[in-house]
Amino acid sequence: MQRTMTCPECGFENLSWLSRCQVCGERLHKEEEVELPARSRKSFLPKTLLGRWSVGLAGASVVLTLTAVLVVFLLRSQLTDANVQPSLALLAVGSAGMVGYFLGIAAWIIGLISIWKSRERSILVFAVVLVGLSASVGLFYLASNI
Repeated sequence: MQRTMTCPECGFENLSWLSRCQVCGERLHKEEEVELPARSRKSFLPKTLLGRWSVGLAGASVVLTLTAVLVVFLLRSQLTDANVQPSLALLAVGSAGMVGYFLGIAAWIIGLISIWKSRERSILVFAVVLVGLSASVGLFYLASNI
């Protein structure tokens, strides 16, 4: 006979290995019941889905932004000529830089949500949030001095 667990919400008998009730969808195992040791809660890599998204978006942001900066650096001689019109390639590079910037903002916001809501304690997620916060403060400072 398989072990069952009674749903605290509706009273339905569910298999004990299920995480949610088959009838009402309520969580069968409360988060407070599964307490991890203090040492295993902090890690370098993120353990939650939101934490992994935050770090992944931050990585994509860095790659896109650095690619845009590198291409502009390599094409700077063409940009200084008075007869050269901005090309479609430069427009694409600028777009890639803007997408990288917005991915960085999304990584920062998702990182904050993962720390607050999912209780993520990864060093990488904290680094993403710290870099995003400092970049946002710097951007607001520059915008206020224009």
